[in-house]
Amino acid sequence: RGEVLMSVLVTKPPLGAEVDWAHPINRDLVGCWLLNEGMGTRATDLAYGEVARPIAAYAWREGLRLQGGDATGSGECWRASNTARLEAGLGSMTILAWATVWQQQRGMSGGIRYGGLAGKGFLAIATGMGIAVRNESFYVQARAGETVIGAYASTNIIDGRPHLLAGILDRERAQLSNYIDGKKQESKDATPLAGINLTMPTESFTIGSNSQSTARFSFLGHIHAVMVWKRALTADEIAWLYSEPYAGIRTVERPKRYYSISRRPRVHHVRRPRLDPRQKPPLG
Repeated sequence: RGEVLMSVLVTKPPLGAEVDWAHPINRDLVGCWLLNEGMGTRATDLAYGEVARPIAAYAWREGLRLQGGDATGSGECWRASNTARLEAGLGSMTILAWATVWQQQRGMSGGIRYGGLAGKGFLAIATGMGIAVRNESFYVQARAGETVIGAYASTNIIDGRPHLLAGILDRERAQLSNYIDGKKQESKDATPLAGINLTMPTESFTIGSNSQSTARFSFLGHIHAVMVWKRALTADEIAWLYSEPYAGIRTVERPKRYYSISRRPRVHHVRRPRLDPRQKPPLG
């Protein structure tokens, strides 16, 4: 299935593709960046039409290929939006990314290496939720200041292959879970966050780091796509997206213009002799 995933990521929906809102997977979808612009300084959210822009160096290559900032892993990310739509708030949330990692991340905290994939108000003394690479594997964190819940996987994803990485905060079950390639890795009790509003109005939702204001844990690798839901996706839905990453995206057929060539019958004209302008034309 990994080969299938890789082939699907290479053949992304083209520019002009749209979210199919009638598709069940798109219920409560609040963010969708396919990162298929190919160049420039724009990354459009297909769900709401907003544009993410870089705050530092950028590079495109079949997705968002980030250089990990400076030697300490700081200074590079893409800033999306600071709207409440992209915050967990008092509800559930799923943040999903397709990403390729080639080497260890540069950002360090307490002897642990981090590279932020997507989120808002995480990996710092802040409030919010986000997903990241932690050492050689995948990590999801939800926090309110010093109250921190984190689910960490043990599967090594530093292999140069694209992986589906999903972090899910399920308020109803009071669980924080992470998935790699459609399989659950770890679930943690999220009861300490019950009733806490995970909102950070001063921060923007960020792709490729933990924060648009500091960009302290810049991601080193290749982000292919990012999606966000204001609900907890089920295990079956995560498995579905692993087998069909763009199940909820449709390619819009633009109307084609047709041109017809009509042949007119030839008309044979009889050439009249040229008259000397000095001579008057005859009567009749």
